[in-house]
Amino acid sequence: CALPIFPSHDKIVYKRGDIGKLPTALRNSVERIKKTNPHVKLAIGGGNSNNFVNDPLFDVVVHGYAEDVFLEYLTTKTVYPTVGNKKIVNGDERKFEIETLDHLWSHNDCVLPNETLPIEISRGCIFKCKFCAYPLNGKHKFDYLRDPKLIAKEIQHNYENYNVTNYFFADDTFNDSTFKLEELHKEITKLPFKINFTTYLRLDLLHSHREQLELLKDMGLKSAFFGIESLNEKTSRFIGKGMNPEKVKDFISELKTGIWKDDISMLCTFIVGLPFEDIDSTDRSFEWIKSVGVNSAWTPLTINADARYKSDIAINYEKYGYVIEDRSKGSWRNDIMTSDVAKEAANRYNSYALPNNCFSSWVLFAMLSYQLDSVDQLQNTKFKDIDPNKYMQKHMQMVAQYKQMLKDL
Repeated sequence: CALPIFPSHDKIVYKRGDIGKLPTALRNSVERIKKTNPHVKLAIGGGNSNNFVNDPLFDVVVHGYAEDVFLEYLTTKTVYPTVGNKKIVNGDERKFEIETLDHLWSHNDCVLPNETLPIEISRGCIFKCKFCAYPLNGKHKFDYLRDPKLIAKEIQHNYENYNVTNYFFADDTFNDSTFKLEELHKEITKLPFKINFTTYLRLDLLHSHREQLELLKDMGLKSAFFGIESLNEKTSRFIGKGMNPEKVKDFISELKTGIWKDDISMLCTFIVGLPFEDIDSTDRSFEWIKSVGVNSAWTPLTINADARYKSDIAINYEKYGYVIEDRSKGSWRNDIMTSDVAKEAANRYNSYALPNNCFSSWVLFAMLSYQLDSVDQLQNTKFKDIDPNKYMQKHMQMVAQYKQMLKDL
């Protein structure tokens, strides 16, 4: 979806392009690069990499987690398979050893002072939700965990070199075990400064293991991202969200009004079009989340039957009652809904929710990079109440600063 950072009115247009395709503006930019510099090789990867195998614009297609194999492609004369004139670099053939990842940003990365940075904590997810297509789903609890000492080392390096204290913690389920949080807490709280971070959390695990609440807050959690997906009981059970929806609502209200209050903001996301749930049900969920004043974002169900990594719904869509009407656009229908109806509903919910949301999750921490407000100020500012000129001026200053850093390399 296209989400404007600075909504200038109460209506946000929710747009979605053809599935697995580059947005037009991005494609135009890439085509200009190729036209200006025809000798430059263009590589593309990501979860929809399969869609670009026959795209003449790109010279290389990269599949999967490919840090090792893509580096080899750039630095060695290894022979890679081809499709037409296109080389295929397959990261799925080798597991990247994230456990010993000793990553440090360098001068050549042009990190700006006080910038909010991503930091990878682990890979994969212990769950296999039926709508989710990420690789490494269904891992064991302690697989692919990065050494906490190396994480703390990277945070220390960033503070000493870039004055960075704000982070996106990249982790499919950050609170998948209390042991993991305890080990990270031990290392992060040893640091001689405080950090702030946002990350994805499972609400049901937080409810079952309440000892995690204090660990997260003490480490520096300032905004939590919860994938709720549905408050319909039959749908929730089907997709792998086993917590009773009434308990979900009670716990969200408890976090909002009692445990976290305004100290830690929340963003709850929902999917429109999941099995067994009609528009009346999602309407009720939207009215409830609006009534408690918790941030929300809504996405129509996507079924990409041609993706490299497929969700269980995408693999078994016929079994679950879906009919694909246009594979390129991802349009579908079942007995109670169509993809067009799901898109219209998501647009309707977001048109109210997004302007009235307070800054939270990834957007909150992106805005902190501008250094114009504190985290506490931004947490309690609604999108529709911000002054876009203030941020746009700072944005242009940062662009100019970044360009100068590139020139100085």
